[in-house]
Amino acid sequence: MDAAQYDALVAGFYRAATGDIAWEVALEAMRRAFRCVTVSAETYDLPSRALLSMQYANRALHPAALDYLRSYNVDNPRLAMGMAETPRTWVYCHEHIPEDMVARDRVYQEFYIPYDLRYCAGAYLPVDERTGTCMAALRSHREGPIEGEERQWLERLGGHLLEARSAYERVRRLASQALAGSTLLSAFPYPMWLIDGERHVFFANGPGRREMQRGQRTRLRGGTRLELAPGTADRDLGLQLLSLYEQGHGARAVIDLRRAGAEPPVLLHLHLLEPEQALKAFGNRPLALATLFDAHEVNSLDPFALARIFQFTPAEAKVATQLADGLTAEQIAAQNGTRISTVRTQISSVLAKLGVTRQAEAVRVLRQGEALWALGTA
Repeated sequence: MDAAQYDALVAGFYRAATGDIAWEVALEAMRRAFRCVTVSAETYDLPSRALLSMQYANRALHPAALDYLRSYNVDNPRLAMGMAETPRTWVYCHEHIPEDMVARDRVYQEFYIPYDLRYCAGAYLPVDERTGTCMAALRSHREGPIEGEERQWLERLGGHLLEARSAYERVRRLASQALAGSTLLSAFPYPMWLIDGERHVFFANGPGRREMQRGQRTRLRGGTRLELAPGTADRDLGLQLLSLYEQGHGARAVIDLRRAGAEPPVLLHLHLLEPEQALKAFGNRPLALATLFDAHEVNSLDPFALARIFQFTPAEAKVATQLADGLTAEQIAAQNGTRISTVRTQISSVLAKLGVTRQAEAVRVLRQGEALWALGTA
């Protein structure tokens, strides 16, 4: 590496901090510069050590990232090693974790070595009093650990990474105050949030803020990030967000927040919004719209709820509510000012999405709230 490469890396960090480029792009440049398999930024809630988000270079490692989130981040010996050191100080796993521990450690044997992530250089970067980010540069067994002149360059990056990550948090807080779509979301009676891939809440409508204040199903972690209860659902949120951002605009997911299967369903719907496709009404970066539907609180015949749960178009959702109210196709066409052929096509689509073949069955499903919500989790 030379001074020009170093300057380019630092510039990339600050461009990522301001949203000019994705953090994954900045980390990819660092990965290439240090010949790593990947470089990651893992943000944690410090009191619980819960993983809030993960950004990483090398998209070919997506299966590895999912495995890490599901099974290995809690017991990661490198994490404990990094957090025990002074902030901004790079530590190297081969100097702190002996070979005999590597040979018997579950995370090394089941995860790091099979994915060829043998050597790690890590630095802990505090964000605020409750949140911290662990940067990790992971190399293969063939490349070996980062040493010599490369280590000197790496250690110089620590301060810039800290400043860039801190700036990143500040920029997101400012952005949350100026979203054109917030007025629209404020009109809905359901708890709604706009969150990014790291769970940072850019906007919460009134019901969403009240829901977090109750703290029974959702809350703010570290003052800025959305947390779910129970714990299994919270981990599902991280996995689903990772998947949504891989799929792109319009990707959807559903998380069941029930503590027991016999309880009435409480569903969190996620919908990814890309800025260009949403005319930047929700900001200049991709955000997930999270909407909480509670079977006790939401009218099962509400068109918006129907659309979210069954993937109806707005027109189909309106027709579904009219069917449930007992209207015929002719009456719906007259009431909506549309052709009867159009209404019949919409009814056919509604039946298909409900998984039934007859209008009478559709009315039964729509009028029985429990059946409606149960189908919504399928």
